Amino acid sequence: MTERKTQKARSHARIVRHAARLFREHGVGSVGVDQLMSAAGLTHGAFYAHFRDKNALVAEALASAFAQSRRNLFDSFPDERGARWLELATDRYLAPDHVESAGSGCAVPALAAELARATPALRHAFTEQIAGIISLAEERIGGADARARALSTMAAWVGAISVARAVDDPAFAAEILAAVRATIAGQPATPVPDAAPARPPRRGSAPRGDRPRPRSAARRR
Repeated sequence: MTERKTQKARSHARIVRHAARLFREHGVGSVGVDQLMSAAGLTHGAFYAHFRDKNALVAEALASAFAQSRRNLFDSFPDERGARWLELATDRYLAPDHVESAGSGCAVPALAAELARATPALRHAFTEQIAGIISLAEERIGGADARARALSTMAAWVGAISVARAVDDPAFAAEILAAVRATIAGQPATPVPDAAPARPPRRGSAPRGDRPRPRSAARRR
């Protein structure tokens, strides 16, 4: 490979790496080509020397993000199978730093809602990547019900991370992660210290900041 081709390959990989991070952090639709190329230290005009359009980059960024997930969930525990692999993988996936680090985390909770409205080609690419993760998990879990357990585990992982990221109470988020972790392990959930139950608003009541102020006694007369 010539020096020019080597440099282009390095630049291509750098663009994909930054795109995979930025898409997971901000969403595909919120990240433009200018921002992507600036993050990679390249000019806007260089983009089309690497990709025919943004969707082509999204597909490669998805492949990169899912490759990272495979390393985290499978390559990190090469010899583990069954319940032990499930325990280790669940602890890794439901770790607090995964909640806080969307840009380096799993692409499914970060992008699934947005890609549900994407082009058929991108949805197909996303589907193939998730199916690959499910197949690997099925192999690691083993047993007659391995596929059902792999599917339900993935759904539980993704739901837990999605909700934990959305709530504004760290203790509540930790409680969600602990409950899902215990459910997957088939154990009763252990209460998280300092996790007060979230109180739903009273029916028919407005949020405190939106409640109208009472009129003065003089005006009510």
